[in-house]
Amino acid sequence: MRLGSSDPLVCNRHLIWGITGVVWMIYWWISLYQTADFETDVVWSSAIDRANGVVEITGIALVWLIFFPPHFYRRWLAGSVLAAEPERT
Repeated sequence: MRLGSSDPLVCNRHLIWGITGVVWMIYWWISLYQTADFETDVVWSSAIDRANGVVEITGIALVWLIFFPPHFYRRWLAGSVLAAEPERT
């Protein structure tokens, strides 16, 4: 029974989920640092807030890419598989 687990799109989704996990971990570290910095200085840092926003948008874009891969992205992944296959004689 073939499950399709080695399909390039499925494998790439697993990779992107891993990258997304790292991005969200960085997001929480920035949030934790910003909260601790606010507790000591009682001033909300706009630079840290911008960094937090960039990391959050990156995570959201990666999740969007996992669930709704654009046509050119799917074609690019399928093309890389065709290029990696050996020639059949």
